[in-house]
Amino acid sequence: MRTGRPVIRPRVVSTTALTMVLLGGLLAGALVLGAVTSASASGESISVTPHALLTAAKSVVVKGSGFVRGANGAILECNVAPGQPATVISIHGVTHAIAVGCTDPVPAKTTKMGTLSSTRLPVVIGTLGSWETGTDSAGNPAAADSASYPCPPTSSQEALGISCAFQFLDNKAQLVTRSVSFKVPTTTTTTTVPTTTTTTLPLGCDPAPQSATNGTVTVIADPGTCLSAGSVVTIRGTGFAPATPATIAECNSAPGQPTVVDSGNTVPVGCTDIFSHPVITGSDGSLPPTAFTVITGTVGPPAQGTDSAGTDAATDAANYPCPPTPAQVAVGDTCGFVVAAHPSDLDVVPISFRS
Repeated sequence: MRTGRPVIRPRVVSTTALTMVLLGGLLAGALVLGAVTSASASGESISVTPHALLTAAKSVVVKGSGFVRGANGAILECNVAPGQPATVISIHGVTHAIAVGCTDPVPAKTTKMGTLSSTRLPVVIGTLGSWETGTDSAGNPAAADSASYPCPPTSSQEALGISCAFQFLDNKAQLVTRSVSFKVPTTTTTTTVPTTTTTTLPLGCDPAPQSATNGTVTVIADPGTCLSAGSVVTIRGTGFAPATPATIAECNSAPGQPTVVDSGNTVPVGCTDIFSHPVITGSDGSLPPTAFTVITGTVGPPAQGTDSAGTDAATDAANYPCPPTPAQVAVGDTCGFVVAAHPSDLDVVPISFRS
């Protein structure tokens, strides 16, 4: 039976950042993809990958370390607004007070080494506690109260600095929280004029794979030539660090372009969202085949706001399209897929487009 209990309070956490720099004519740098960790005062920590620009179509990987060995617990996605009602549930035979603004707990256990193994979870958007039954600590139906604590938080909650987070709690009184953020939807009005379009491939334009090698890392984009808007490319690779979070982005490689900060990452404005294609490398260091839909025209910016040139990032991104402008092509600039995993594992596969 579930009865009312005090709400769970998240501990204070700290974060680490990652960087990505534009160097010469190609993208290069150190990129630890989205693996941002939150740690408690007593040393246990979790990471959530990716942690920003989340959407309902995405999933995240949660893992951690520094925990008591062999502890039984669970992972949840929660709106962490204080003062919300709670219910009491049993996890591995231990009762826990769970805020109504949380998803159904996913059982998890720490290893003999005190680590929390990688767990892939879907991102939930909207009401998180619709699974709850019974009456909460406010005396109301828990599922009804949960609608007031969604992810992303309501506008009034965000104005107060309230966020959503992934949490790990266990039967050893350990609770660690990692805040996450979401991609803000945009509203556009489109007027469609019926047209008839005939697309003709130039002679000799047969789509073919493109590959690139950087040290031990090899990445293949298939196809990597004769691309157009909406082309679906399969990207795969070998030689990466095993079981490592990775990401794939489409970028204009022109040097000197402004950069924008995306959740602590410095990224050129001529790149797509760096968190749009999160991948986990295999135990053999392979990059699993990943479908990427090609964007043409303005591909960036990866985040909104003011860029390093002091200009609106979206305005500057229009200067770095895919395919590149004729002036950029004349000096050897290209577009390509940037694949990054471990700090030493970054590769760029140049691509080409239909006439």
